[in-house]
Amino acid sequence: MLKATSHSSCLRKPDSGGILLMVMIVMTILATMAISFAGSSSDRIAVVADGSAAMRAEFAAESGVEFALRRMQFAPRWTGTGPDGMTLADGSVFTVEVLEDAFETGGDTVKLKVRGEAQDSACQFGVDADVSTGWGADAEVALAVLGNEFLMDGGIIRGDVLVTDLPDKLHMWDWDSEQWVLGGYGEIQGYVFDGAVVEGELFKYSTVNYGVNAPEHRVNAPVRAPKIDLDWYLEPGPGKVIYYGENNLMNVTHEETVVFVLDENHTLSLSGCNFPGGVVVHSPKDYDLLNKYRNKILLKHGTSIGGGTQGCQPYIGLIAPGCEVQFTHEGCAYQNVDHSDIYGFSVWNEVFMVRNGRITGQLVVLNEVTHLRNSEIIFDPLVAANVPYGISFDGTSSYSDLHKIYEWFDE
Repeated sequence: MLKATSHSSCLRKPDSGGILLMVMIVMTILATMAISFAGSSSDRIAVVADGSAAMRAEFAAESGVEFALRRMQFAPRWTGTGPDGMTLADGSVFTVEVLEDAFETGGDTVKLKVRGEAQDSACQFGVDADVSTGWGADAEVALAVLGNEFLMDGGIIRGDVLVTDLPDKLHMWDWDSEQWVLGGYGEIQGYVFDGAVVEGELFKYSTVNYGVNAPEHRVNAPVRAPKIDLDWYLEPGPGKVIYYGENNLMNVTHEETVVFVLDENHTLSLSGCNFPGGVVVHSPKDYDLLNKYRNKILLKHGTSIGGGTQGCQPYIGLIAPGCEVQFTHEGCAYQNVDHSDIYGFSVWNEVFMVRNGRITGQLVVLNEVTHLRNSEIIFDPLVAANVPYGISFDGTSSYSDLHKIYEWFDE
């Protein structure tokens, strides 16, 4: 008889070595994934950083282009930033190199190389442009001569000077068409600084070197002559004294602004007078100021004009756009003269003989200047910032015309 046997079923204990192996495999996989993720994140961060630096370098180069074109509008002899360049707020740097310019030969074309750098990234542009140059708002023009002849013998100008020493560089306001019209002279007779000193800068149109021991800058944007309407000064009111047909005043003092209305071709003689409120000699606004002066003014025996506070407008000097001005003695321009002072904004038609004078503020001469001798002309920023009513003096309007900008690759 067979003997029955019974089998008891039971689970086998896990193999501890196999479990350890599986844990190690899983950990290895996780570590590999972590290392791979960390590496790809680092790569992505590096790519983003590189892209940001490249963008900043491009922005720096674009800023360099804008800066260079603006800078050359007001300083055509500017030669670039130099190797150190200019640093922007974000730490990027641009450098500008002027490769070619036509200013010295009377042209207005420029070629630039502009480089922007940020960290290890760089961007370079080549630039072809025309730059029309003028003076900026920071120019301190003590004397502007808009005529076709200028002679200054000795003396000193404490400020900047503008001379329109090439033809057709003057915009005049046309009252009939109500717009600026290019005019000026078709021929320039000559501009001479004979021993005169300029303490500021000389703005000119030609390539002539005047040797005034000061920076000389070429400009080519036409200048605007003052737009002048003096009719308001004929209206009676506070701060005004009006003379009609008066040709000769001696030892007269008025604190107010003194307004003279003269017949054409008449001469006004002021001897030993004191007019701290300034002087206005009326000229019809449609009178052709470039054709010929309509009146003469003789200042004698230490006549003083401007500098007071009781005139109808502050900072009025000698406003006489239709007058030839002389500082004289006993009716003879070639004799020694007594010292005369003028303070404020002044605009004259011509200067025939001004000797031993001190003119402070800002002076504009519409036509020729002959024999400006041993005088001192001083720029005053308060005067320039407060040109009297009825006069608009805008200077030059510069601009830049960008022809082409392209990537520049060094060979």
